Amino acid sequence: MYSEGWEPVVGFNEYNHDTGNKQFSEFYKDTFIAGREGSSGREELDEFLDMIFATEKCAIYLSRRLYQFFVYPVVSEYAEEQIIKPLAEVMRASDYSLAETLKVLLSSEYFFAEEFYNSMICSPLDFTFKVMKGLSILEGDLVRWDENTYVSYFAEDRSQFDQKFITPETRSYFFFRHMGWRTNQLGMEIHNPPNVSGWPAFYQDPIYDLYWINSVTIKARKEFTENMTRWGIWLEDGIHLRFNLENFIMSFENPYQLDSIISQLSNRFLGADIPDEALLRIRKSVLGEELNEWGTSCIGSRGIAGVLNEEILLRQNSSGKILKDEINKIGGNSELLNKPLPVVKNILACLELHIEQGKVLEERKIDIGIVKSIPSIS
Repeated sequence: MYSEGWEPVVGFNEYNHDTGNKQFSEFYKDTFIAGREGSSGREELDEFLDMIFATEKCAIYLSRRLYQFFVYPVVSEYAEEQIIKPLAEVMRASDYSLAETLKVLLSSEYFFAEEFYNSMICSPLDFTFKVMKGLSILEGDLVRWDENTYVSYFAEDRSQFDQKFITPETRSYFFFRHMGWRTNQLGMEIHNPPNVSGWPAFYQDPIYDLYWINSVTIKARKEFTENMTRWGIWLEDGIHLRFNLENFIMSFENPYQLDSIISQLSNRFLGADIPDEALLRIRKSVLGEELNEWGTSCIGSRGIAGVLNEEILLRQNSSGKILKDEINKIGGNSELLNKPLPVVKNILACLELHIEQGKVLEERKIDIGIVKSIPSIS
């Protein structure tokens, strides 16, 4: 494991070494490296590396690659002159310390520039790790599908699982095994790049990160997220490690507000808010209800529960009418609707009456409609 002060182990094969003298070009200031025999040949490597790193181009090249990886792959003339070359000076002044160089880059205004926000497609490694970490899979529950379903969350089910699946070391093993398998499906076999240059997404002009997306990998990304939220990580013998939905939901602020959860979900996994149309589709899918022209429903129920917040009350419909004003027009009190009713003890049941055909009644100038029957909910 790498740590500060770690020294690399260099292997030298003296039987595969050219013992002759080496003369380099003017670009390298006509450097001359005298040939050496035996184990002393390794000293030539130190001189060779010192020669390369002494050039200004070396630091510029490395700084450019850092910029492309962390900021944006396409390097403009402005970025080259105003960002990369000054960064190269920092690198050389710090004796090629990546840590010191990245401190400057990652704290600069360029790194946080709005035009670069969400500008790169995640690599398969970033994508899979972000989803699995975001769902806290490692802290999830073991699930076993047999004739019955057993979940380690329940104390009475824990005896159904081998103790080895409980240990953090075993979970980490399956976590990274699954991540390696998934990234391979998405076009990135970890520790096995296609050539010495690495994966084309990191250097291939002009497509760069677009390399990760094609008709196969885009489908694989969709299947990965669906499988991860539904089944989790397959371990063995029908046992899966699945995220704990309750803990996941409770990790959000205002976990009882659906709109708040959707907004936080999109920012956690997408890094941005989703369009209003998508928000309405998700809300309708989750609640299974028809929405009114203000993008909500069950106004009375929400008011009683105290979840008809100010944001909903201030929404406008396509005609520019504000929900709060329309409620007040028909005799409602919008100031009270966003406050929950005081708790009343000994309530056995609650029946809420709705006028489902409000527009029809209004067109026919009928004051009120009476619901004669209602199905019970068992």
